[in-house]
Amino acid sequence: LLEEALVPEEEQPYPVPENWVWAKVGDLVELERGITFPASAKKDQKEEGLIGCARTANVQEEFIWDDLIYVDMKYLKNNDKKLLRKDDIVMSTANSYQLVGKVSYIHELIEPITFGGFIMSIRAKYPVYQKFLYYYFLEQFLNGKIQKLASQTTNIANLNGEKIKSLSLPFPPLNEQKRIAEKIERLFAKIDE
Repeated sequence: LLEEALVPEEEQPYPVPENWVWAKVGDLVELERGITFPASAKKDQKEEGLIGCARTANVQEEFIWDDLIYVDMKYLKNNDKKLLRKDDIVMSTANSYQLVGKVSYIHELIEPITFGGFIMSIRAKYPVYQKFLYYYFLEQFLNGKIQKLASQTTNIANLNGEKIKSLSLPFPPLNEQKRIAEKIERLFAKIDE
C-alpha cells in the first residue's frame, strides 16, 4: 500500500537515509473538513442537544478547551468523521496569512466535540505515528511552507485540502517516527525548563 504513496526519485527534494522514503501526504492521511452552520446557530453555553464546536481560535500550541461554542447536533448529519478523536491533528484552514496552517494535537478528549468548517482534521490511513505527522505539519507551519499553499483574499488566507495532500514528506519506518517524536518532546521539555 505504501508503494503507491512514494514520490518519484526525480521529485524528491533531497536524499534521505536508506530505510526512509519520500511520500505524498495525501496518500498517508485522510483530511476531514469541519461542519458548517449559520452564525445564528452558535451558542456560548452548553444546552441539551448541543455539542461543543472547535474554531480556529481553539487551534493553539495546546488545544484550547475552555473557549468552545455550541451548536445543534443536527449539523453533524450523523457523520462520526466530524467528531474530534484522540490523537487527531487539527489545522486552521481559514485565517490570517500568519496563522493559516497552524496545528494543534488532541492529546485527550475532555468531552465529545465537533469542529467548524475553518478547521480540518488530519488522520493517518496507515500505521503512521500521529505525533510524527503533527511535528511534520508544525515544522511546515513554522517555516511558512504551509502558508505559501494558501490562497489570499482581502483579509483571509484559505487552505485547500488538495494542496495539503500534494506536500511531500521524508518518511521513516514506524519505530524511527516514534523515536523522532519522543526526541522532539524531550527537547521541548528542556526548553520549557
